[in-house]
Amino acid sequence: MSDDPTTGGTERQPDPASPDGSPTTPEAVPTIAYGTEAFTGAVNQLPSISSGHGEHGIMIVFHSGDRPSRQQALAHFTEHATPTVHQFQVPTLLGERRIHTQNALRKAFDHAAEEDAVLYFENVDALFNHVHTEGPDIDGEAEPTTVEYFLDRVDAYYGLVILCVDHPDHESRIRRYTPPDLVITFGDEP
Repeated sequence: MSDDPTTGGTERQPDPASPDGSPTTPEAVPTIAYGTEAFTGAVNQLPSISSGHGEHGIMIVFHSGDRPSRQQALAHFTEHATPTVHQFQVPTLLGERRIHTQNALRKAFDHAAEEDAVLYFENVDALFNHVHTEGPDIDGEAEPTTVEYFLDRVDAYYGLVILCVDHPDHESRIRRYTPPDLVITFGDEP
């Protein structure tokens, strides 16, 4: 089974009548450049980051950029949230078997939820490229791919989650599966 959450028919359909005014389609997600007035305005206009909004938390995608720039951007968001930040390098959470990866991801989300922490995932691209050793389920039951499992956990997390991606296809696949509240670009990106 492909780890592309948009090819298996499990893509979520955005709610066309979002009561909290959050973006409802992948195209409606605001994309702004880091270090601009628009970035500062977006940070200040976000609802209470520590308590989420609507029925879910807040997901922000950092697209491209180097680690020091992304860390500076993270600092801007944590000024408006809890001071507790749980940072993960996604490749360290990936196991040889799907169950090991899902267990590591579950622990990361559950521990952060206990502390109302901001979750920051660096190198999310690794999820899209990772292949587990076991093949498809022999019982024929559809199991969520690693990407689906991860994005479902992100969507269910009631706090701030920041995902760092470099590959444009991975960012667009995240947008299609569960549109983020904001995309921040770094460098020469629009």
